[in-house]
Amino acid sequence: MQIFLGWSGEASRLVASQLSKAIPETIPFTRTCISSDCIAPGTIWFNELRKQLKRSALGIFVVTPENLGSQWINFELGTIANRQGAARAIPFLLNVEP
Repeated sequence: MQIFLGWSGEASRLVASQLSKAIPETIPFTRTCISSDCIAPGTIWFNELRKQLKRSALGIFVVTPENLGSQWINFELGTIANRQGAARAIPFLLNVEP
């Protein structure tokens, strides 16, 4: 199962990067996709992002006060949340009240 890790901004990126390392070590048969790691330099970024979002059964989105209005976080989260079937989107709140 692929898990997409969404982030926007430095604090969010650091947390997503740590989750990217920890998840496969603790949850068998999972791999993670964080855009800074799973999208190769030189590719058509938006097309590859859409492919990775479609491949992901779960999205975890690191939300901070700095990225609450991020259009990219909202796009990525919405893409996964609007898929039919078993795809799920989970906000990971960092210094943000529900």
